[in-house]
Amino acid sequence: MASASQTERYQHSLSQFGDFVLDHNGLDDILNEACRLVAQGLGVDLAKVIEIDRSSDTGLVRAGVGWKPGVVGEARINLSETSSEAFAIAKSEPVITQDISCEDRFEFPQFLIDHGVVAMVNVPIFLSGRVPYGLLQVDSRHPRAFGEHDVQFLKTYAMILGPAIERLKTASALKVSDERLQLIENARAYVMVICDPEDRITAWLGGAQEILGWSSDEAIGQPISMIFTDEDRAAGVPANELSEVRKHGTSADVRWHRRQDGSQVYLDGQTIAIRDQQGNFTGSLKIAQDVTERMQTEAALRESEERLRQFGEATQDVL
Repeated sequence: MASASQTERYQHSLSQFGDFVLDHNGLDDILNEACRLVAQGLGVDLAKVIEIDRSSDTGLVRAGVGWKPGVVGEARINLSETSSEAFAIAKSEPVITQDISCEDRFEFPQFLIDHGVVAMVNVPIFLSGRVPYGLLQVDSRHPRAFGEHDVQFLKTYAMILGPAIERLKTASALKVSDERLQLIENARAYVMVICDPEDRITAWLGGAQEILGWSSDEAIGQPISMIFTDEDRAAGVPANELSEVRKHGTSADVRWHRRQDGSQVYLDGQTIAIRDQQGNFTGSLKIAQDVTERMQTEAALRESEERLRQFGEATQDVL
């Protein structure tokens, strides 16, 4: 039976952790604080959170306290049938090892032995639907018979960690989704066109349709020259640009272009060579921003300045 002081220590630790979870949004911060408070509550030097990596069938030491450099964030545990961690996950219940020198069920990672670990408790951490995330593990440098109250204390921590981890992972996924959406939205301000070695369009990306008018189905397979003005086509600009890209790897593309409806748009960008691993030219990427409004504003300003100059000269003559 736990003493009154021990129970009070457990309750204080859980209360501290609850407040910390509410005030912090960093997963690593929360996991490391959990390790610190768990170790403090049980009076041990070492604790860690192991995150399952299903792609390699290993567990990464995601967070921890008391470990030498090179363990937290780097060390991995093989989740084979002979590991106590895999056994705890499979059984969905805590697994206690009182003295690893007397334990014949499991094999233990070398870094545990190097740190003088003798006894340990593995407590699974579950996400919703009882999907295992990993384990909360407490390690002692002395033989120890972890009692029922110790285990319940750790299970309570694991039950708090599960929803906290899930919340932060969801928030992180939403942030990535928002960033990708923002990237897509920003890309719509640019014409992005990929062409094959013969300068025929193979991909019509970004804001190409919105800015130039042709749909992807209408543009793919057509020569890139279709977006050049009649004057530039007559002057051989598309062919010259392709030649420069093949030779130098890039070519400035800052000029008026043609929209599907015959109107013009001013694009400011460049065309970049695409090459394979052997250096062979396999096509090009044209990426350019629509700056028509800026060009029109600058032209209007120049026209206004010219009118003002002419007015000044005329006034000077009158005077």
